[in-house]
Amino acid sequence: HLQAGTEVVVTASFHSDTRAQLPGSAVALKLIQINFKGTNLPLAWFAAAAAAEAPPAANAEPEYSVVAKSEKELTVKVWAAADAARYECAGGAIAFRPTLMFQSRSFAFTLRNAGATHLPFRWAVRPESGTLAPGEESAVQVHFSPQEVLDCDRMLVADLPDLADGLPALRRALTGSVLRPWCHFELPASTYLAQGVRPESSGGAKVTSVLDSNTKVLEIASLGIKVRNTKRTEMAFEFAPSSPEPLEALWRFRAPSCGVDVLLLVVCRVAEPRVALSCPALNFGRVLVGAWARAALELVNAEALPLAFEITVPSAHGGASSAAGKPKRRPVLSVKPSSGVLAAHSRLALAAMFAPKLEAPLNASVLCSVRRMSRPLALNVKGDGYALRDSMQMSDAQGRMLELSSAPAVNTLSFEQVLVHERPSREVVLHNSGSEPFEFCWDATIPPLLVEPATYIIGLTGAAHKPRLELSFTFHNFGPRFIHQAGMAPAVVKLRARNADKQDLSFEIGYEDCEHLSVTGGERLLAPGASTDINIAFRPQEPRVYAETLQISVLGLSMIPVEVLGEGVPMLVLLVEPPPHRAVAFGPVARGASATRTLKVMNRSRATASLSFARAAAHLQTVSVSLSPAGIAALRPRDVVDLSLSFRPEARLRAFRETVTIEAEGVPISLVAVSGACLGIEVKLAASSLPFGTVVVGSQAVKRMQLQNTGDLAARFAWNAASLGPYFSISPATGQVEAGQEVALEVTFRPTVVLADMHAEQACCRVEGAPDCLLALSGAAVVATPQPGALAFTAPGTLFLALPGGGALLHALRGTAGPPLASGALQAQVLALEPHMEVLRCHNWLGTVQRFCVEIAMQPPTAAARLTGPDHLDVPGRSERPCRMKLLALAEGAGVATITLRNEATGEHVFWTLGFSAAAAPIRPGPLLECEVRRAATAALSVAAPVTEETTATVTCDNPRVVVPDTVLLRPGTSSPLEVTFRPLLAGEAAAVISVAAPQLGPLRYNLRLVAAAAPPLRQLSFCTALGSSQSQVLRYIHWAPVKTEYSVSFRSGPAGEFFCPVACIATPAAGPGGCAVEVEACFEPTAVGEDVHDVLVLSSPVGGEYECPLIARGLPPRPQGPFDIARGAGSVPFKNVFWATSAFTYAVDNQAFSVRLGDNLPAKKAAAIAVTFKDASGAAKRTARLTVTSQQRSATPWVFYLRAV
Repeated sequence: HLQAGTEVVVTASFHSDTRAQLPGSAVALKLIQINFKGTNLPLAWFAAAAAAEAPPAANAEPEYSVVAKSEKELTVKVWAAADAARYECAGGAIAFRPTLMFQSRSFAFTLRNAGATHLPFRWAVRPESGTLAPGEESAVQVHFSPQEVLDCDRMLVADLPDLADGLPALRRALTGSVLRPWCHFELPASTYLAQGVRPESSGGAKVTSVLDSNTKVLEIASLGIKVRNTKRTEMAFEFAPSSPEPLEALWRFRAPSCGVDVLLLVVCRVAEPRVALSCPALNFGRVLVGAWARAALELVNAEALPLAFEITVPSAHGGASSAAGKPKRRPVLSVKPSSGVLAAHSRLALAAMFAPKLEAPLNASVLCSVRRMSRPLALNVKGDGYALRDSMQMSDAQGRMLELSSAPAVNTLSFEQVLVHERPSREVVLHNSGSEPFEFCWDATIPPLLVEPATYIIGLTGAAHKPRLELSFTFHNFGPRFIHQAGMAPAVVKLRARNADKQDLSFEIGYEDCEHLSVTGGERLLAPGASTDINIAFRPQEPRVYAETLQISVLGLSMIPVEVLGEGVPMLVLLVEPPPHRAVAFGPVARGASATRTLKVMNRSRATASLSFARAAAHLQTVSVSLSPAGIAALRPRDVVDLSLSFRPEARLRAFRETVTIEAEGVPISLVAVSGACLGIEVKLAASSLPFGTVVVGSQAVKRMQLQNTGDLAARFAWNAASLGPYFSISPATGQVEAGQEVALEVTFRPTVVLADMHAEQACCRVEGAPDCLLALSGAAVVATPQPGALAFTAPGTLFLALPGGGALLHALRGTAGPPLASGALQAQVLALEPHMEVLRCHNWLGTVQRFCVEIAMQPPTAAARLTGPDHLDVPGRSERPCRMKLLALAEGAGVATITLRNEATGEHVFWTLGFSAAAAPIRPGPLLECEVRRAATAALSVAAPVTEETTATVTCDNPRVVVPDTVLLRPGTSSPLEVTFRPLLAGEAAAVISVAAPQLGPLRYNLRLVAAAAPPLRQLSFCTALGSSQSQVLRYIHWAPVKTEYSVSFRSGPAGEFFCPVACIATPAAGPGGCAVEVEACFEPTAVGEDVHDVLVLSSPVGGEYECPLIARGLPPRPQGPFDIARGAGSVPFKNVFWATSAFTYAVDNQAFSVRLGDNLPAKKAAAIAVTFKDASGAAKRTARLTVTSQQRSATPWVFYLRAV
């Protein structure tokens, strides 16, 4: 049986009594997939089967079942051959020619394998042994190298195993004769002549003499020159070179009596000794005159011969003279030892000393002469001597500073007469006019004379550190960003630099701005604790990955690299299914009806695109087309937004064609063209009001105005006489206006009574098929009065009346002007904490420039809303100027504000009323918190609120697993960090809302996205106990939920496993942020021996989450138990069926005085008592016994209980 993931070695044997050959015969291996019966795998049988040479007994093989249709064959090809060894080799003896001693001759012959199997062989020659493949040949060489004149008849025998019958063994006779030479030169082999490196002659020409090929070459290598070679043999050649050039010498050896003549070429070469100093130069630096400094170096000999050396110091620095009777002075420069012998392969320590006598620099070359070296070794030595230059001054009783003389002169300091307890003092000043600092001290203090300070203690402390310039980050990845286009805002990140040092820091950014990355802003000089923001703008120019490093140099000493990464991607904001010709046609739509078209816009880019539809919505609103959404949408990659176009005309509209252009990251993108029309009748008056002014009773005034038909069809009209009143009339009162034409109307005002205000506010002209046209008519009737006299007005003025006859009447006027009416009543629907802009159109009724002071009043006064605008507004004469007011509601609610524009010079003013209603502030996006279950994820939420002073706000969250501080301090003009901690108990995704509330400020709400991943398993528990017993271990874990809960206990293998928990697991509420420790007991009761059991303990609660603990256990054979006392002849032994099925157990004792039942059938997991009786009829029976319990079905290992009768 071959287990999954294992291997087995199959041995194939080949045996044949005759000559045979298998040329790739196929052997079929049949494979069948099987399933073992039962849950426990028979590992013991597998081990026994794998270790045994023969397969195990059939009755021991475990039961299994064959998987249907799983049979397959594996073909193995086998090559083999059986044959006797056969060879082919030339016969005959091998006879060598006469050979001189110490010379060698060789003979080669061929050995061939003529059989079908490999032929191993072994010789007493080279190659000594080997193996020949069938048909292969091998060349065998026999060498004859005699060392003495002897009889050289030998037999060469080859050891060839398994030779074929009738084939003789391979034997060859060897013969040879030996000659004794007159003389023999034992010279090493040389390639000197073959290399062509012979030296030049004295004239520089190459040596061209031709030497005999039998010339012997003896090479001599000399170490150094002018040294006699110490290599000696029986014939010595001495070489004493005087130059490093190579040399040749021809020698001839003759033995006339023997007829020997040998030509010998002696080649001599010179090699430089490998001796060197450990350092080529020494620098003593600055040394005080009169003191000395020491430096160490080594002289290294890499040769195998000892060499003598001598060190020479220049006389200008190394001389040391002394007069008679005076000690010898130390030289300025010295090296010790100055001479000696350097042992082979050794290092000698040298000491160089520098003792300057004058304030002067030293630059000298010390030479070390080594025997056999062509040139001495040079050591460059540098140093600089300096002297101390000091002077001292002392103040006298009058405070004058007196110069003191140095030793041996004695300076006197007189305090004269001093009163008791008086402390006179004198100031002593010590000057250092030299180039180096020095130390000083006073020798003694004599009471009551004190020299203060008596001791100078100078503590030298220092700490080397880099300038503490803290950066908010040193690595930033912009991620995918759109390739920059005109109108697109760059991606900007603020790098905050803070001076955490105790001194001013200046820094420079070593980066040249380029098209794709620029650095702006930030102060370059920071005081301690100050900070500045540096703007890093990223504008990718092409689709690729950008990587830049900003080198920030602090004080020119320290460099801080800031890595900036980003990627440029093209912007692909497209329609998913563009309409034909990229046009949306609404066609003619009746007034009041509507038509809707929906488009899908998709972001196919790799970066999030911010889409703005506001400008497109405002432009389409002019043709009664509404666009939804009309604001700003962030479209993530591969996301789709539905764009809804609705055409709902409320009046006649000519055919139009407009382009829907949205803005993506500030770049206009034309999507489609929208066309439509609304046909109908459109009739309107040239003006909506017609004032007549003052008319004398009994007279009339006539004015003309136009009735225009701007529609597509002719229209009939009729004026309602009742709406004109008794004083106004219009002619013609009825008629028809053709399309595109107009009709001139005459309006007559004929007052019959005196009335200051005569008007017809709703003079109605009914138009067939179109809305009524309304005209406001106004006038005043007065009675004619005598011309002389004047009317009293506070404001002086004149009234000029032109008469039809060419005359004129001029009246002097004086009157009082009352307060003006409101120029407009505005209404605004806003969102809390979102700025809103209102534009007021201010008209200057004078012909000159007026400067208005802008006054704002809230009714009633409240701090929950802020309305701001310009302090002053200049409006040219007879023109308008916009006055922009910014409204910011801090909380939900409503209010009314009055905006007054007052001319401070004249006191005249105009005013508007602005009513507003503020809805709740929208929920702002918050951070993503992602972590594993029961671990904590923390993020910083920046809270920015429009407060004018520091305010403490309360913080709440609707998710109990999100922990936030109770309060946060809001500061004006900046954002406050809010630490948010998420510790989930259940895996999955969720959302939470954080609310920040402050007085007079609406709640700031932030949306959090929470992601919790499954937690890793707890620490593994290991069990090991005997069969029939159980083992318990305590699993400890942390319960985080703040409520009491019960954890359900289960095992991954199911309830019928070998693990169980005896009691339920109930956890008390977690009192603090550290959670509550909970313990649960896990028990293991084995049902098999020698098998590793794996399982997983699962603790689950809908509140506290899920915990998993891996379990591993191993069952051991049952341990002997007892002794169990059998009192008064009867007793019992407890026993339990630990298996998960009803099992038959057999009982047996080894003492006949004890008796038990033959056995029992015990249900699964059932405990029972085995009854034991003891009877001793003779009184001499043994009182101890062993009870054995066996189960042939479940376990081959018996349970043993020891019994004792008492």
